[in-house]
Amino acid sequence: MKKILNSFAFLFKAFILVLILLVGWAFINITNLIKGKKSSDKDSLSKNMFGADEASADAGGKATTPFLACFDGKEYKLENDILFGRPNSFYHQYDTAKALYEDGRIFPDLYKITSPVKSYSGKILFQIQEIEPEESFFKWLELTRVAHPENTEVVVDSDFKKFYVLEKDRLEKKIVLPSSVIDNRGRDRGKEISSQDLLWQYDATSVGNILFNVNESVEITFRNLKRGEIPHLITKTWFRDWVAGEAHAHIADKKISVLDFFTIFGLKKAATIAVLFIFGWAYYKFGFAPGSLTFLPLFAGVQCGCSCACLTYSYKNEEGNYQWINISDVRSWKHNNEMVELPREAVNSKGELTLRVAATKKHALGFIGVVQEDDLAAASHRNYRTENLNLRQAYHSRLQKDASGALKKGYWKEYLHTIPGDKVDIEFDAPNSELGKNEKETYLLRSSGFYTSLRPEYKKLAGNWQEKISEEAKSRLTSLKSLENYK
Repeated sequence: MKKILNSFAFLFKAFILVLILLVGWAFINITNLIKGKKSSDKDSLSKNMFGADEASADAGGKATTPFLACFDGKEYKLENDILFGRPNSFYHQYDTAKALYEDGRIFPDLYKITSPVKSYSGKILFQIQEIEPEESFFKWLELTRVAHPENTEVVVDSDFKKFYVLEKDRLEKKIVLPSSVIDNRGRDRGKEISSQDLLWQYDATSVGNILFNVNESVEITFRNLKRGEIPHLITKTWFRDWVAGEAHAHIADKKISVLDFFTIFGLKKAATIAVLFIFGWAYYKFGFAPGSLTFLPLFAGVQCGCSCACLTYSYKNEEGNYQWINISDVRSWKHNNEMVELPREAVNSKGELTLRVAATKKHALGFIGVVQEDDLAAASHRNYRTENLNLRQAYHSRLQKDASGALKKGYWKEYLHTIPGDKVDIEFDAPNSELGKNEKETYLLRSSGFYTSLRPEYKKLAGNWQEKISEEAKSRLTSLKSLENYK
């Protein structure tokens, strides 16, 4: 009897702790909603209890990402946006973003460059361009050259931590295509994304896209899968909506982790241990199903750029309910292939996988298919070589100096800071080895750091930054904006 009473007492204390956390979470949400109005007032930075978000208000929208441009022998041409990995949190101002980065909650981006990369006078040349209202803080850059067989393709995993070298013919034979693709208006969209011919095309204007508006979704069903074997999505996405839907996203961004609250007071680790202990004890004591812990991200937070732009994935379980499982960050200019690992239980007892793919902003889905664990292993090619190339120089246009010291991994403690209109000319050494017979090369750029909304003092420093960006950048941004009403 005493043990039972002790158990109830423990549960009651656990309930009170969780209740306090939830009340704190709600309090911050309400505070931030009020703060959204106050943040446009002058000098509110020193008045708000938790620190103002003038950066967002002043910039006229949430932060986006810096862009990479490749040198084609004559000029720098835009490739895509980089430095993904902002946490799903309301706090986009510098101090908290920096704390989250340094605490390991924002991990490095890994981007596959699809433009031809050539060396000029023993150097490979890129440029970082800040062409939207934001600030970026680079900790280091790393360029990797992958030399691999001509019949293979490099595909980056959606968590940016690894990549696959896949034999194209073998993969295409094993990919399971959707048996149905139905959007939230009841329309059949399967023909638009189910052709394997679309998989390796990177031109964003190519046919075969489902263009989502904000909060639109599709339900995709795959059949004849193997039960108990891990499924992997292979996807192709593009189009990061940079303007439309910001008012909606501004409210959606208020969804924060309770642990962000504790971060402010330096108590996040203690809170994490307490919350995980409670759930771990409850799981051990009562055997809660893993699905019952799907609300844990409320406390633990999630690592993604989703408050900027992403596609979210949920699978339908045996009971017919959807469970959130993963995201894909969506780039701006070009299609980008990703592998998205799903849990085993996503495939039901009938060998079916039903996914809901939903858009947080306007995005395009160009291809989706499933390959399972054994088939992926069979298609994975081991005969490839990697080489990390030395960073030679990073000339900062505004500072008029070489800032490469700030970009070398583990070298300096400072960041390379960019604001709108900034350009940083990046030079890497060319590879030491030649390509072998029947080999080709793919370049991967890993960027570590974070980005935030533009603070008022740096908006002033940037001046009329729109006049400083290239004509190509202006045209690209205008073209994205012109797609606002596309259906």
